[in-house]
Amino acid sequence: MNPTLDDLRDVLQDEAAASPTPSPDALVAGATARVQAARRRRAVLAGAAAVLVLAGGVLAGTHAGRKSSEPARTGPFRVVEAGTDFPEYSAGFKRLVVVSAPALERLRGTITVPTTPGRTLNVRMQCRPETITDFDQRVGAKVTGPSGLTAKPPCGFTTTALESGVLGTSQGTSTPLDLDVFVNHAEFTPGAGPSFAGATITLGVYESVPWSAYRLPPRPAGLEKSLDYSWTAPADRKALVVGPAAGEDPNTPRGATILGDQPGRYVTVEGRGPGRLKVTINGKPFDGGTPAGPLRDDEGWLEFFDFVHVGATMETAAFTQGAAPSGKLQIVVTPEGFAGADWRVVVGNEP
Repeated sequence: MNPTLDDLRDVLQDEAAASPTPSPDALVAGATARVQAARRRRAVLAGAAAVLVLAGGVLAGTHAGRKSSEPARTGPFRVVEAGTDFPEYSAGFKRLVVVSAPALERLRGTITVPTTPGRTLNVRMQCRPETITDFDQRVGAKVTGPSGLTAKPPCGFTTTALESGVLGTSQGTSTPLDLDVFVNHAEFTPGAGPSFAGATITLGVYESVPWSAYRLPPRPAGLEKSLDYSWTAPADRKALVVGPAAGEDPNTPRGATILGDQPGRYVTVEGRGPGRLKVTINGKPFDGGTPAGPLRDDEGWLEFFDFVHVGATMETAAFTQGAAPSGKLQIVVTPEGFAGADWRVVVGNEP
């Protein structure tokens, strides 16, 4: 006899009465498990969708779980620990990110770096290992930043802000950078080419910071007596030197008056430790050069950031235009923030 619909309804009612009612805790646990499973499925789908088409192949990736301080990554470059090659602060700049890739013959990719609007960006490069002695001659790097400005950093200069590494000024809170690196693997001498197994190209991206926000390094012990930090004697033995002596207050304003300017006379502003100077000659400010240089000019303040010798030179003719040849040179120096006798202004004549 075939079962009828009433027979089926009776069986289902009997089974329901025999099954225990689930507890509230079990219901909550089941619901939580279903939500977590749904989230995992969405994350997998998002990762599958983030497929990046790159030069030389396809890279599948996802930004799920990426910290906001990390750059979006494309191409062969990956975020790495900075190590000792790329200090957090140097030459008036703060490190933003360090990326690295195997030293293939061609490396292309894009990273988006969190930046501060209005600050100068700088890129530096390291090529490893050092056993490839001609690495710097084999590598050509181009990093394109805001407004299409392209930097060409050389290998090895990772603690200073070279002009060749300037990327321009950031326009927003994130800045995309296009990376294009060529590595010549060819044997310059047949049978004597280096091995690039395990070799890497590493790039550090930096942005300028105000002097007041810079993390100043500690003063080296015995700096005044160290040959590494001693002042070089001016080429002109009769040059006038303005600056504090050891033991004097380095932040006391100083000045000098020179009678009679002449062709070939120059003014050099030098520093060997952190601090700021305002230098005027006949009321005109001394120009410290480009913002990315080791001596930065910020609204008339010449800024020194590290314990290294830094200097800039200008001809005095720039300050005496329109004045009589026998006119005076009135020099006024206003220092700030120095911990020792770490600045001087030299006025002399070309030999």
